[in-house]
Amino acid sequence: MTATLRLQRIFPYAVWDRGPWEIELDAEVVATIQAGGRLELELKAGHHTLLLRGAGRRKSPGRGFMVADGELVGFVCHPQPVWGLWAYFVPTRWIVLQERRLGD
Repeated sequence: MTATLRLQRIFPYAVWDRGPWEIELDAEVVATIQAGGRLELELKAGHHTLLLRGAGRRKSPGRGFMVADGELVGFVCHPQPVWGLWAYFVPTRWIVLQERRLGD
């Protein structure tokens, strides 16, 4: 009973955070993703929590999601836009993580 997580790191706004981000799945670092990168991970069907960590205290809020057997679930991530400068002062909002439901 497996499913697939697809993650894509886009760069619509920021040019200052190009370092790798760690991918935490269920509180365990499972991979890293580079700026402009895309990856797929196999995972068990069920409930999971996804979080991304950049340099220092920069990270995304944790995102819980359900995935069924054989399902493909996708997320797009990027740094906060320039106008989101408040993220500098609230590092847990530095990375935007948006779920995108995808077909097989």
